[in-house]
Amino acid sequence: MKSLQFQAVRELVDTAQHILLVTDERSDGDTFGSSLAFSEYLQGLGKKVTHYAGSEIMDMLKFLPGIDAVTREQDVLKDASVDLVVVFDSSREAFVNNILKFHIRRTPLIVFDHHASNSGFGDISIVDPDLSSTCELVYEYMTDQKVSITRDMAKCLITGIMTDTGVLTNAVTQSGSVERASELLLAGGSIKDVVSKIVKSYPVKRLQLWGRIFERAVKIPSLSLAVVYVTRADLESTQTGHEDYFEVMDYLGATLDVAVVMFLKELPNKGGVKVSMRSHSVDVSKLAKQFPGGGGHPGSCGFTVKGSIVKKGNKVFVK
Repeated sequence: MKSLQFQAVRELVDTAQHILLVTDERSDGDTFGSSLAFSEYLQGLGKKVTHYAGSEIMDMLKFLPGIDAVTREQDVLKDASVDLVVVFDSSREAFVNNILKFHIRRTPLIVFDHHASNSGFGDISIVDPDLSSTCELVYEYMTDQKVSITRDMAKCLITGIMTDTGVLTNAVTQSGSVERASELLLAGGSIKDVVSKIVKSYPVKRLQLWGRIFERAVKIPSLSLAVVYVTRADLESTQTGHEDYFEVMDYLGATLDVAVVMFLKELPNKGGVKVSMRSHSVDVSKLAKQFPGGGGHPGSCGFTVKGSIVKKGNKVFVK
Protein backbone atom coordinates (compact mmCIF):
# COMPACT_ATOMS: atom_id res chain seq x y z
CA MET A 1 0.00 0.00 0.00
CA LYS A 2 2.69 2.50 1.02
CA SER A 3 4.78 1.69 -2.02
CA LEU A 4 1.84 2.64 -4.26
CA GLN A 5 1.43 5.89 -2.33
CA PHE A 6 5.14 6.61 -2.63
CA GLN A 7 4.91 6.14 -6.39
CA ALA A 8 1.91 8.49 -6.54
CA VAL A 9 3.93 11.10 -4.63
CA ARG A 10 6.83 10.70 -7.05
CA GLU A 11 4.52 11.24 -10.02
CA LEU A 12 3.20 14.51 -8.54
CA VAL A 13 6.75 15.62 -7.71
CA ASP A 14 7.97 14.85 -11.23
CA THR A 15 5.28 17.00 -12.86
CA ALA A 16 5.50 19.92 -10.39
CA GLN A 17 7.72 22.95 -11.00
CA HIS A 18 7.36 24.98 -7.79
CA ILE A 19 6.79 23.02 -4.59
CA LEU A 20 5.75 24.58 -1.28
CA LEU A 21 6.84 22.71 1.85
CA VAL A 22 4.91 23.47 5.04
CA THR A 23 5.82 22.52 8.61
CA ASP A 24 3.32 22.26 11.44
CA GLU A 25 2.44 25.13 13.76
CA ARG A 26 4.07 23.16 16.58
CA SER A 27 7.30 22.24 14.84
CA ASP A 28 10.16 20.28 16.38
CA GLY A 29 13.23 18.33 15.31
CA ASP A 30 11.13 15.76 13.49
CA THR A 31 9.13 18.38 11.60
CA PHE A 32 12.15 20.29 10.37
CA GLY A 33 14.32 17.20 9.94
CA SER A 34 11.82 15.57 7.58
CA SER A 35 10.99 18.72 5.62
CA LEU A 36 14.61 19.83 5.21
CA ALA A 37 15.69 16.41 3.97
CA PHE A 38 12.80 16.43 1.50
CA SER A 39 13.74 19.94 0.39
CA GLU A 40 17.26 18.83 -0.51
CA TYR A 41 15.83 15.85 -2.38
CA LEU A 42 13.57 18.15 -4.43
CA GLN A 43 16.36 20.59 -5.18
CA GLY A 44 18.42 17.66 -6.43
CA LEU A 45 15.63 17.03 -8.93
CA GLY A 46 15.90 20.62 -10.14
CA LYS A 47 12.65 21.79 -8.52
CA LYS A 48 12.00 25.28 -7.21
CA VAL A 49 11.32 24.90 -3.49
CA THR A 50 9.78 27.30 -0.99
CA HIS A 51 9.90 26.17 2.64
CA TYR A 52 7.39 27.79 5.01
CA ALA A 53 7.59 27.28 8.78
CA GLY A 54 4.30 27.13 10.66
CA SER A 55 6.07 28.15 13.88
CA GLU A 56 9.21 29.90 15.03
CA ILE A 57 12.39 27.91 14.54
CA MET A 58 13.88 26.78 17.85
CA ASP A 59 17.42 28.06 18.38
CA MET A 60 18.58 24.51 19.12
CA LEU A 61 17.59 23.42 15.59
CA LYS A 62 19.49 26.11 13.74
CA PHE A 63 22.42 23.75 13.18
CA LEU A 64 20.37 21.76 10.67
CA PRO A 65 21.59 22.00 7.05
CA GLY A 66 19.37 24.20 4.91
CA ILE A 67 17.39 25.76 7.74
CA ASP A 68 18.50 29.29 6.81
CA ALA A 69 16.31 29.03 3.71
CA VAL A 70 13.14 28.43 5.75
CA THR A 71 10.83 31.45 5.94
CA ARG A 72 8.02 32.65 8.19
CA GLU A 73 6.82 35.23 5.64
CA GLN A 74 3.20 34.47 4.74
CA ASP A 75 3.54 36.21 1.38
CA VAL A 76 5.14 33.03 0.01
CA LEU A 77 1.84 31.24 0.58
CA LYS A 78 0.18 33.48 -2.00
CA ASP A 79 2.60 32.66 -4.81
CA ALA A 80 0.43 31.62 -7.76
CA SER A 81 3.27 29.62 -9.32
CA VAL A 82 3.12 26.98 -6.56
CA ASP A 83 1.73 23.80 -8.11
CA LEU A 84 2.27 21.30 -5.29
CA VAL A 85 2.09 21.57 -1.48
CA VAL A 86 3.71 19.06 0.89
CA VAL A 87 2.93 19.16 4.63
CA PHE A 88 5.11 17.46 7.24
CA ASP A 89 4.37 16.11 10.71
CA SER A 90 0.94 17.72 11.01
CA SER A 91 -2.38 16.12 11.84
CA ARG A 92 -4.10 19.50 12.16
CA GLU A 93 -6.42 19.85 9.18
CA ALA A 94 -7.64 23.29 10.28
CA PHE A 95 -4.06 24.63 10.26
CA VAL A 96 -3.42 23.26 6.78
CA ASN A 97 -6.72 24.59 5.44
CA ASN A 98 -5.76 28.01 6.76
CA ILE A 99 -2.50 27.81 4.81
CA LEU A 100 -4.22 26.71 1.61
CA LYS A 101 -6.84 29.47 1.72
CA PHE A 102 -4.34 31.64 -0.16
CA HIS A 103 -4.56 29.38 -3.20
CA ILE A 104 -7.27 30.52 -5.59
CA ARG A 105 -7.08 27.31 -7.62
CA ARG A 106 -6.92 23.80 -6.21
CA THR A 107 -3.33 22.82 -5.52
CA PRO A 108 -2.50 19.12 -4.95
CA LEU A 109 -1.66 18.37 -1.32
CA ILE A 110 0.65 15.65 0.01
CA VAL A 111 0.86 14.90 3.73
CA PHE A 112 3.65 12.96 5.48
CA ASP A 113 2.77 12.24 9.11
CA HIS A 114 3.04 9.63 11.86
CA HIS A 115 0.23 10.76 14.17
CA ALA A 116 -2.73 8.40 14.57
CA SER A 117 -5.06 11.40 14.89
CA ASN A 118 -4.41 12.40 11.26
CA SER A 119 -7.72 12.21 9.37
CA GLY A 120 -6.13 11.76 5.95
CA PHE A 121 -6.97 15.22 4.64
CA GLY A 122 -4.39 15.32 1.85
CA ASP A 123 -4.90 14.28 -1.75
CA ILE A 124 -2.21 11.79 -0.84
CA SER A 125 -1.91 11.22 2.92
CA ILE A 126 0.92 8.91 3.93
CA VAL A 127 0.35 8.35 7.63
CA ASP A 128 2.00 5.57 9.65
CA PRO A 129 1.40 5.67 13.43
CA ASP A 130 3.61 2.61 13.86
CA LEU A 131 6.68 4.69 13.05
CA SER A 132 8.42 6.78 15.69
CA SER A 133 8.69 9.87 13.52
CA THR A 134 7.88 11.53 10.23
CA CYS A 135 11.61 11.38 9.48
CA GLU A 136 11.36 7.59 9.44
CA LEU A 137 8.48 7.87 6.97
CA VAL A 138 10.36 10.24 4.66
CA TYR A 139 13.38 7.94 4.84
CA GLU A 140 11.14 5.03 3.81
CA TYR A 141 9.95 7.07 0.83
CA MET A 142 13.50 7.86 -0.19
CA THR A 143 14.68 4.27 0.06
CA ASP A 144 11.61 3.07 -1.84
CA GLN A 145 12.36 5.56 -4.61
CA LYS A 146 16.07 4.68 -4.54
CA VAL A 147 17.09 8.23 -3.64
CA SER A 148 20.79 8.66 -2.86
CA ILE A 149 20.91 9.89 0.76
CA THR A 150 23.36 12.78 1.08
CA ARG A 151 25.23 13.62 4.27
CA ASP A 152 22.95 16.63 4.87
CA MET A 153 19.80 14.55 4.35
CA ALA A 154 21.14 11.98 6.83
CA LYS A 155 21.86 14.69 9.41
CA CYS A 156 18.32 16.04 9.12
CA LEU A 157 16.58 12.67 9.18
CA ILE A 158 18.54 11.28 12.13
CA THR A 159 17.71 14.45 14.08
CA GLY A 160 13.99 13.76 13.81
CA ILE A 161 14.36 10.14 14.84
CA MET A 162 16.53 11.05 17.83
CA THR A 163 14.26 13.86 19.07
CA ASP A 164 11.02 11.88 18.77
CA THR A 165 12.48 8.75 20.39
CA GLY A 166 14.37 10.56 23.16
CA VAL A 167 17.62 9.29 21.62
CA LEU A 168 16.16 5.81 21.14
CA THR A 169 14.96 5.47 24.74
CA ASN A 170 11.26 6.35 24.96
CA ALA A 171 8.07 4.38 24.37
CA VAL A 172 7.78 5.05 20.62
CA THR A 173 11.21 3.55 19.87
CA GLN A 174 10.94 0.42 17.72
CA SER A 175 13.56 -1.92 16.30
CA GLY A 176 13.02 -0.22 12.94
CA SER A 177 13.92 3.13 14.50
CA VAL A 178 17.28 1.73 15.58
CA GLU A 179 17.90 0.13 12.18
CA ARG A 180 17.10 3.32 10.27
CA ALA A 181 19.21 5.41 12.65
CA SER A 182 22.12 3.01 12.04
CA GLU A 183 21.74 3.34 8.27
CA LEU A 184 21.62 7.13 8.56
CA LEU A 185 24.77 7.09 10.69
CA LEU A 186 26.53 5.25 7.89
CA ALA A 187 25.21 7.87 5.45
CA GLY A 188 26.75 10.71 7.47
CA GLY A 189 24.20 11.48 10.18
CA SER A 190 25.42 12.32 13.67
CA ILE A 191 23.83 11.37 16.97
CA LYS A 192 26.59 13.36 18.68
CA ASP A 193 25.36 16.57 17.02
CA VAL A 194 21.80 15.94 18.16
CA VAL A 195 22.88 15.25 21.73
CA SER A 196 25.23 18.23 21.96
CA LYS A 197 22.97 20.73 20.17
CA ILE A 198 19.59 19.63 21.52
CA VAL A 199 19.67 17.10 24.36
CA LYS A 200 22.49 18.74 26.34
CA SER A 201 21.92 22.32 25.24
CA TYR A 202 20.67 23.66 28.57
CA PRO A 203 20.73 27.42 29.20
CA VAL A 204 20.21 28.54 32.81
CA LYS A 205 16.66 29.72 32.15
CA ARG A 206 15.68 26.22 30.99
CA LEU A 207 17.10 24.66 34.15
CA GLN A 208 15.13 27.18 36.22
CA LEU A 209 11.94 26.18 34.43
CA TRP A 210 12.67 22.48 34.87
CA GLY A 211 13.23 23.08 38.57
CA ARG A 212 9.71 24.46 38.88
CA ILE A 213 8.21 21.60 36.89
CA PHE A 214 10.04 18.85 38.80
CA GLU A 215 9.21 20.45 42.14
CA ARG A 216 5.52 20.06 41.33
CA ALA A 217 5.71 16.39 40.34
CA VAL A 218 2.97 14.45 42.11
CA LYS A 219 2.92 10.65 42.17
CA ILE A 220 -0.37 8.81 42.58
CA PRO A 221 0.74 5.27 43.51
CA SER A 222 -2.75 3.75 43.24
CA LEU A 223 -2.84 4.73 39.55
CA SER A 224 0.90 4.37 38.92
CA LEU A 225 0.65 7.92 37.61
CA ALA A 226 2.83 11.04 37.88
CA VAL A 227 1.46 14.49 37.03
CA VAL A 228 3.36 17.72 36.38
CA TYR A 229 2.34 21.05 34.88
CA VAL A 230 3.65 24.32 33.50
CA THR A 231 1.78 27.64 33.22
CA ARG A 232 2.06 30.65 30.96
CA ALA A 233 3.25 32.60 34.00
CA ASP A 234 6.13 30.13 34.42
CA LEU A 235 7.23 30.69 30.83
CA GLU A 236 6.93 34.47 31.11
CA SER A 237 8.87 34.75 34.37
CA THR A 238 11.69 32.49 33.17
CA GLN A 239 11.62 33.85 29.60
CA THR A 240 11.28 30.36 28.17
CA GLY A 241 9.12 28.61 25.58
CA HIS A 242 8.11 25.25 24.15
CA GLU A 243 11.67 24.39 23.16
CA ASP A 244 12.66 24.58 26.83
CA TYR A 245 10.23 22.00 28.17
CA PHE A 246 9.42 19.55 25.38
CA GLU A 247 12.01 17.02 26.65
CA VAL A 248 10.67 16.96 30.20
CA MET A 249 8.45 13.92 29.71
CA ASP A 250 11.30 11.76 28.47
CA TYR A 251 13.25 12.52 31.63
CA LEU A 252 10.29 11.96 33.92
CA GLY A 253 9.41 8.72 32.20
CA ALA A 254 12.97 7.48 32.65
CA THR A 255 13.33 8.47 36.31
CA LEU A 256 9.92 8.03 37.98
CA ASP A 257 8.76 4.53 38.84
CA VAL A 258 5.27 4.92 37.37
CA ALA A 259 3.39 3.48 34.39
CA VAL A 260 2.07 6.82 33.10
CA VAL A 261 3.41 10.38 33.08
CA MET A 262 0.94 13.21 32.44
CA PHE A 263 2.12 16.73 31.61
CA LEU A 264 -0.29 19.69 31.58
CA LYS A 265 0.80 22.76 29.61
CA GLU A 266 -1.05 26.06 29.32
CA LEU A 267 -1.05 27.18 25.69
CA PRO A 268 -0.33 30.76 24.55
CA ASN A 269 -3.10 33.35 24.14
CA LYS A 270 -5.46 31.44 26.43
CA GLY A 271 -5.58 28.62 23.90
CA GLY A 272 -6.44 26.05 26.54
CA VAL A 273 -4.39 23.33 28.20
CA LYS A 274 -2.48 20.66 26.28
CA VAL A 275 -2.35 17.35 28.13
CA SER A 276 0.48 15.04 27.03
CA MET A 277 0.89 11.47 28.22
CA ARG A 278 3.70 8.93 28.00
CA SER A 279 3.83 5.28 28.98
CA HIS A 280 5.93 2.19 28.28
CA SER A 281 3.23 -0.25 29.39
CA VAL A 282 -0.23 1.35 29.02
CA ASP A 283 -2.06 2.36 25.82
CA VAL A 284 -2.68 5.96 26.86
CA SER A 285 -4.02 6.85 23.41
CA LYS A 286 -7.34 5.23 24.43
CA LEU A 287 -7.84 8.03 26.96
CA ALA A 288 -6.64 10.76 24.60
CA LYS A 289 -9.13 9.67 21.93
CA GLN A 290 -12.00 10.33 24.34
CA PHE A 291 -11.38 14.05 23.83
CA PRO A 292 -12.03 16.06 20.63
CA GLY A 293 -8.89 16.10 18.49
CA GLY A 294 -7.06 13.79 20.88
CA GLY A 295 -4.90 10.89 19.83
CA GLY A 296 -1.39 9.78 19.05
CA HIS A 297 0.66 6.66 19.66
CA PRO A 298 -0.18 4.02 22.29
CA GLY A 299 2.80 5.15 24.37
CA SER A 300 2.85 8.86 23.48
CA CYS A 301 -0.24 10.96 22.89
CA GLY A 302 -2.22 13.99 23.95
CA PHE A 303 -5.31 16.14 23.77
CA THR A 304 -6.29 19.76 24.37
CA VAL A 305 -9.05 21.09 26.63
CA LYS A 306 -10.41 24.58 27.19
CA GLY A 307 -9.51 26.52 30.31
CA SER A 308 -6.49 27.34 32.44
CA ILE A 309 -4.55 25.57 35.18
CA VAL A 310 -5.81 26.43 38.67
CA LYS A 311 -4.07 25.30 41.87
CA LYS A 312 -6.01 25.05 45.13
CA GLY A 313 -4.02 23.76 48.06
CA ASN A 314 -2.30 20.59 46.92
CA LYS A 315 -4.76 20.00 44.08
CA VAL A 316 -4.54 21.13 40.46
CA PHE A 317 -7.55 21.71 38.21
CA VAL A 318 -8.22 22.78 34.64
CA LYS A 319 -10.99 25.34 34.82
